[in-house]
Amino acid sequence: MDRSNILGSKISVWDLSETAEKIEELVRSGEKHYICVSNVHTVMMGMDDPEFAKVTNGATLATADGMPLVWASKFLKSSTPIHGRASGPDILDLMLRKPSIRHFFYGSSPNVLEKMITNILKKYPTAQIVGSISPPMRSLKKSNEAFSSDEQDDFKKIDHSNADIVWVGLGAPKQEIWMNQARPFLKTPVLIGVGAAFDFFAGTKPRAPLWMQKTGLEWLHRMLSEPKRLIPRYFKTNPVFMSAIFTRAIKERLGFEEKFRGR
Repeated sequence: MDRSNILGSKISVWDLSETAEKIEELVRSGEKHYICVSNVHTVMMGMDDPEFAKVTNGATLATADGMPLVWASKFLKSSTPIHGRASGPDILDLMLRKPSIRHFFYGSSPNVLEKMITNILKKYPTAQIVGSISPPMRSLKKSNEAFSSDEQDDFKKIDHSNADIVWVGLGAPKQEIWMNQARPFLKTPVLIGVGAAFDFFAGTKPRAPLWMQKTGLEWLHRMLSEPKRLIPRYFKTNPVFMSAIFTRAIKERLGFEEKFRGR
């Protein structure tokens, strides 16, 4: 199986290098795909909102952004072990090193986009950046709500660029919902929601040191970097996630694991 069931969210088992290979295959497939980068926050949103879980579970890939999902997949008997984390910034880093891929950036502010693209072209001189859009703040759409004329103009600009990948930096859950809704209207093969990656590449927000990334403490670094926004989120979601994982594991070990298979 290529998915690991973490509390109802189906997370791809592929590590970073495997994910990059899969993305190249998807670019060449001639089909339309979107990719979610999943973490504890999105898993908990999926538990609270089944419609959001449908969005992430409907993605061609839903990578494990953080080590907690990797550990949870190995802790739960009913889950398939994830090979390793594949975070949004790391996926973007690998794909920018491939000179044949054409990249388009959608999201964030004009200032962040400008700084990010400048930094990218310095670090990856062979990268093909074919366009970017900083959309205005828009509310989430209902599933049956039509796109505005401005949004349709965005689609035309993206299609005209002949991009292979549109990197979407709108933040969760907006980017995942936008990709799911916009997917039928764009000819670009792959859409990938990468959240804070735009700020990391622009240098407007610091990324955690490598040792914190590898030890599963990147969330702590982000929380300390943005305390007002992230402390309430992490104090709400992280304990509930851990409790749910341990509860599920205990029930499995008591012989109830069949109830959880396939969920």
